Amino acid sequence: MNSLILAALLCANVFAGTTDAPKASTKKREKHMAIQWDGATNGGAQARAELIFTEEQWRETWKNLDRPAPPVDLKTHVAAVVFLGQRRTGGYSVEWLSPAEAKNAFVIKWREKTPEEDAMVMQMITDPWSIRLYPRSPKAIHLEKEAGAK
Repeated sequence: MNSLILAALLCANVFAGTTDAPKASTKKREKHMAIQWDGATNGGAQARAELIFTEEQWRETWKNLDRPAPPVDLKTHVAAVVFLGQRRTGGYSVEWLSPAEAKNAFVIKWREKTPEEDAMVMQMITDPWSIRLYPRSPKAIHLEKEAGAK
């Protein structure tokens, strides 16, 4: 009986995820493993998207999210940050698309994912956000929203 309880606790511990922990992308078409943080609250009422290049910007972004800034090396990485703004329900998120390399630019693309029409979602005001690290490029780096929610 005790071993059954222990097994149940271990399984619960393994499957209890948090959106505050970084997630590693396993998409095979990406050259580098991406580190990402997501949340459904504390993103703010106003929508915005920006690139973070400095430690000061990094700390300020996390301070505004009311969380401690995770350690990152912004000399070798750039952070793409998207705040979707206020939404009436849950179910909204940022989908990061494969970056595109042009002759003179490295383009980070994203789009807003919206809940399906018949989806069961949290009935609360949310303000979703996502932060994703990318390796620095010697090219100009741009952040672009792709049209069309999914």
